[in-house]
Amino acid sequence: MITTEHIQLASNDIYVIPTKKFKTTTIVFKFVAPLDSNTITSRSILSKLMTRVTNKYRTDKEMNNVLAELYGAHLYSYVNKQANNHIMTIGIEIVNEKYLQSETPILEQAIQLLHEVIFNPYIIEDEFNEKFTNQEKSLLKKKLTAMEDNKSQRAYLQFMNHMFEEEPYKYLAAGRLEDIDDINATSLVDTYHDLIHQNAISTYIIGNVELNNIKELCEQYFSFKHNSNLEIETSTFKEIEHVKEIVDYTEIDQAKLNMGYRFPITFHSKEYYSFLVLNMLLGGDASSILFSEVREKQSLAYSIHSQIDPRNGFLYIVGGISKDKVQVAKETILNIYQDLKEGNFEESKLQLAKKVLVSNGREMFDKQRQMIDLLHTHARYHSSYDHEEWIKEVEAITVEDIKNIAHLGQLDTIYILTEGEKHE
Repeated sequence: MITTEHIQLASNDIYVIPTKKFKTTTIVFKFVAPLDSNTITSRSILSKLMTRVTNKYRTDKEMNNVLAELYGAHLYSYVNKQANNHIMTIGIEIVNEKYLQSETPILEQAIQLLHEVIFNPYIIEDEFNEKFTNQEKSLLKKKLTAMEDNKSQRAYLQFMNHMFEEEPYKYLAAGRLEDIDDINATSLVDTYHDLIHQNAISTYIIGNVELNNIKELCEQYFSFKHNSNLEIETSTFKEIEHVKEIVDYTEIDQAKLNMGYRFPITFHSKEYYSFLVLNMLLGGDASSILFSEVREKQSLAYSIHSQIDPRNGFLYIVGGISKDKVQVAKETILNIYQDLKEGNFEESKLQLAKKVLVSNGREMFDKQRQMIDLLHTHARYHSSYDHEEWIKEVEAITVEDIKNIAHLGQLDTIYILTEGEKHE
């Protein structure tokens, strides 16, 4: 079990993992809001603006000098989605001062810097700095344009749009290209105020730290006037009346095949562990059935894998397919899934899938950020994480469990991007 200390301030939930495993200390803020197409793009730009400059450090050079003085501290931000929530992460990673021959209070200085980033952004007369705003807008535009120019990513984005037509889950956490031009230095101030006053906020600290010291520093620097008790929004399972199959055409070297299944699974479902193992067995690793059958044995695909969102119950199969073998590949994948439902697979494949899953789980504890993301998930779902119990649950999965979970899955969408022209 992860040993976690919970510090409850009036307006901030702070979770501390005291550990001597790392020589660095990581401090992370999570700002959670509903996944809303009207706000995700501005939140994405705001996350980069806030960690680039502040009202005290107004240039890239000044900010870089501060980080250098903190022995090369790494200040970062990103956005992602969890269930139907949009999460902005702002964090800093510093070397632990206990391992330095220095009297510099690096931890407190890093906390002071985070306070500056979060509570004192570069806003003058109700506007963010115009130059940095335009630069960050341009960077996001280039990022999203590059994704659309990449055939594999373009196919996946179109697949998501078809599978989640009327659901907020279809949106990229990074935002929408068509919204960037409408965002400006003034509108971002509203986004910032919403972040501070309307989001569910929590703080995570992991490293070789003293709990009492951390509590004093957090009380001094990390107190918010307001903190929303935002409930987690999960996607509602819907029965599939008919499978959507869409074929688009373009100039392309290899066809892109995307398939999406829905399962009545959430984070607390009893079938949650079966779902994890099903994905690993099906296509989560180079030892999976899809990889060995579709790619290695039948040479139908250049690449093939499956991935899941276990909190929402979504499973995707993504492949780069030989253009003249798309239909064969599709039928082969459907047959493989049917075999899972019937238990027609080698027991050794199941055992290997569980072994790989457990190994991947152990590796997660070698990375502070992954540990924090895991802790945040459990905190949001009001549960604790016991790694040994997690391993027992995974190792207990049987062939019958795989058959049962496979039967729960409903194919929702098949999307193919291939060579040629569309004929009406």
